[in-house]
Formats: sequence, structure tokens, C-alpha cells
Amino acid sequence: MVEDNPFVAAGVATEALHVACLAAEPSRSVGARLDRRAFLPDEFALAGADVYPKLPKGVAKANLTNARLDKAFGTVSTMRNWRTALRLLERLES
Repeated sequence: MVEDNPFVAAGVATEALHVACLAAEPSRSVGARLDRRAFLPDEFALAGADVYPKLPKGVAKANLTNARLDKAFGTVSTMRNWRTALRLLERLES
């Protein structure tokens, strides 16, 4: 999950990065049909059942919320900031 975030390779600031884990992997057609402009200035990338939100204004002012992700993908999700994702990885590796 950590290695698949395309925004990390693009040099996006850690503070803007998050990961949302979906309860079920959506079909590719669902991700392709989404109007990503509806979430601007937020962006996201989808990899399997993981969604990588880039929230430049932070979670409190985000257009891309868990509720909107759940509705868009027809499942439930849980979102964590990128620092938490990295800490979880560190714990798993130790």
C-alpha cells in the first residue's frame, strides 16, 4: 500500500497525502466513470482497494471525504493520513 502511492513519487508534500482503504475493490469502470472535477482541488489515485487522496487544503476542508468515497465507490472506507500509514508500516516491519 505504501509503495503504490503515486503522489509520493511526484514529490507531493506529506501533509497533503492520505490513504483510504476500501472494504471492497471497485470495478475499473467505476473509477473511470467518476468525475474527478467534482472533488477539486482534491485529487486521488486508485490502486485495487486503496485510494490515495491528495488533499492540499487538509482533511477539514476536503471535498474528498470518506462519505463521498463510499458513495462514489459503493463501499465503505477508512482513511488515514500519510504519517500514520508510514508508522503502521514501521510497526509491521519491526
